[in-house]
Amino acid sequence: MSAPMLVAAALALATLMVIWRSLRRETGVKARLLWSAMSLLAAAAFWLLLYPPQRAWREDALNVIVPGGDAAVSSLPSGQSIVALPGADAPARVERVPDLATALRRHPQVRELDIAGDHLPLRDRSVAAALRLRLHSAAEAPGFRDLHWTQRSAAGQQWFVVGGVSAEGATVELRDPAGALVDAVAVESGGRFSLSAPARIAGLARFELNLLDARKQRIDSASLPLEVESGIALSAIVQAGAPSPELKYWRRWASDAGMRIDSHIALSDGLGVGDASAMFDPAALAAADFAVFDERSWLALAPAQKATLLAAVDQGLGLLLRASGPPDAGVLAEWSALGFALASEGSAVSASIDGALSLREHLDFRAAPLSITGGSAAPLLSDDHGRVLIAAVSRGQGRIALSTLLDSFQLVLRGDAGRYGGLWGRLIAEVARPRQPAMRRSPIPVGWVGERQVLCDLGDQARVISASGAETRLIVSERCAAYWPEEAGWHRLADGDAREPFYVRASGDAESLRNHRDRVATQALASAGESTVAASPVAGRRPMDRWPLLLLWLLPTALLWWRERRPLSPR
Repeated sequence: MSAPMLVAAALALATLMVIWRSLRRETGVKARLLWSAMSLLAAAAFWLLLYPPQRAWREDALNVIVPGGDAAVSSLPSGQSIVALPGADAPARVERVPDLATALRRHPQVRELDIAGDHLPLRDRSVAAALRLRLHSAAEAPGFRDLHWTQRSAAGQQWFVVGGVSAEGATVELRDPAGALVDAVAVESGGRFSLSAPARIAGLARFELNLLDARKQRIDSASLPLEVESGIALSAIVQAGAPSPELKYWRRWASDAGMRIDSHIALSDGLGVGDASAMFDPAALAAADFAVFDERSWLALAPAQKATLLAAVDQGLGLLLRASGPPDAGVLAEWSALGFALASEGSAVSASIDGALSLREHLDFRAAPLSITGGSAAPLLSDDHGRVLIAAVSRGQGRIALSTLLDSFQLVLRGDAGRYGGLWGRLIAEVARPRQPAMRRSPIPVGWVGERQVLCDLGDQARVISASGAETRLIVSERCAAYWPEEAGWHRLADGDAREPFYVRASGDAESLRNHRDRVATQALASAGESTVAASPVAGRRPMDRWPLLLLWLLPTALLWWRERRPLSPR
């Protein structure tokens, strides 16, 4: 006889003895029936507790709880094993695994995954690529969805950040390393935004981007690391027919930017500040990066000086022509001959460049009475109505730019010197003598603590120096290596004599950005898996959970125990 049969026989005999005692102990018919039923219920529950019923079970499917997926646990199908990845808020009885690969080793028959949540972490997606995925996700929390910004900028330049958010009536603000507000904007109807800030001092900096709701409460934040390079000090030749506020503030900016300026400013006939003749020495022109002339100083040049200047342009010198008023007919003809299609106008015109400069408040600028209507010139700056304010043409190895903007210095007067510097920095970079920049690798993408980063174009001795100074020797294979950062902050990739900085975010920094990235990638995996032919389910049977049966047995057993110890009723 089998063990279950022996247990059943012993249990039946014990139950009959308990019922017989109940019949002798109780006098009322109802009491006898009640306690006999309790005895039978306790015996049946005890049998089920020892030999629980079998239920259908899928061996080829696995429920997975990911971080942030606790709200979707109730939607997971029953009859499957369930595991929880690190960081997931799961019930205590759920099996914990360090990663998805470990879970699949413990459940080797699994071919399908039901995921409580909307994303798999980066380390687990490659493992899940060969499986069919079903996502059971709640609504995505508000926050940043994508961010793109200038990771490396020259000092004095304006750098930009654009991105998208999912939040109604939100505002995005940008704060500098000291916590001061440098720019803010209301999110557009499509969830897009654009911000900018000046790169002031060479070095490594961490800006912070905050997402605020309609009540100005912060709902998300992200670090924006920026590497500011010192750049190359340029040499300029400047000639002007008269002093002007525009020239004053331009020279101050150029001096603050580290440029070496040789200037001559005419004050009256035969009287000026600076030595104009020395500027046309071929050696001086060859050493300069660009030259600046307005229409009056151009008119004062001798034909031989103009020829010398244009010959230097052919050799790579940049030339910036400034129209500060109505140009002389001769000047207009000579500038047109350089490749500009020009037309003289009666008086200065108003120009709005709020969009071009991403201004938050409207500011009226003025342009010289000179329209640039076409020709071979390429526009460098246009107003919001399409009028070209600054354009450039190529000549030999150099470039010639023509500016009709009269009062860009208003940006400095309103306290926006960074945007002023960014405007002229970009324009001078377009015109100045081309220089071969130092060869550098592209900025290393920003990662997170504990998340693998792949570094390539490495030598055999490459290593990483962490924010605290700890060094990690990289194992390089085919010029690439994997690195798992353990702390947040600026790291350095040391490869030979080169030191390349890169930033690592803390685990909770820009969390919604990482979650959205993983969500999109996981949904792509799930969509790819839908096109594969599903295999037949691998059905099995497993005992049902014993804890409900334990409760079912415990209740009648406790009542029977209480009855045995209560005083006997008098007959």
